[in-house]
Amino acid sequence: MNSLVLPVEKREDFLTPEGFYQAEVKTVFTPDTTSNNDSDKKVRIKWRILNPSFSTFEYVIAKNYLPSLKAGSALRTDLEQWLGHQGFDKLAEGKAVNLQALVGLPADVEVTHSNRGREKPFVSPTRICAPGTLIKAKQTGGFSICKVPTEMCAHHPFMRAS
Repeated sequence: MNSLVLPVEKREDFLTPEGFYQAEVKTVFTPDTTSNNDSDKKVRIKWRILNPSFSTFEYVIAKNYLPSLKAGSALRTDLEQWLGHQGFDKLAEGKAVNLQALVGLPADVEVTHSNRGREKPFVSPTRICAPGTLIKAKQTGGFSICKVPTEMCAHHPFMRAS
């Protein structure tokens, strides 16, 4: 008797368990809809959680940003926290940022849930950092604010020579 082996496709699921994860940017896009009755255009960055124990799901998280890179804006703050100032400057090339260049880049993310009066929790990344920084901090009980150590900047995949 022949056996029939069928692969199980991973289902995309936004209900990622809370915790610290390695991730990579899956897509960057402008969503068609606006949230909270806000008519401002948004930029959405979606990360794929890299965790082999999630065998039947491809967990993803996403965060919406106003399309602004002014100092102190949420998008710029997250990019600088994640890529470091040198990485942000390299991405910006001094004038503009092509957010599509983020696709495929790794990061450490902290995922949290908040209810906000909804049936399902709202799942979001609360910290986005250079690869290895949050995971290392969790293991050592290190820092509570994500800071990219200077030595991490040179090792970030975005900072490597092309």
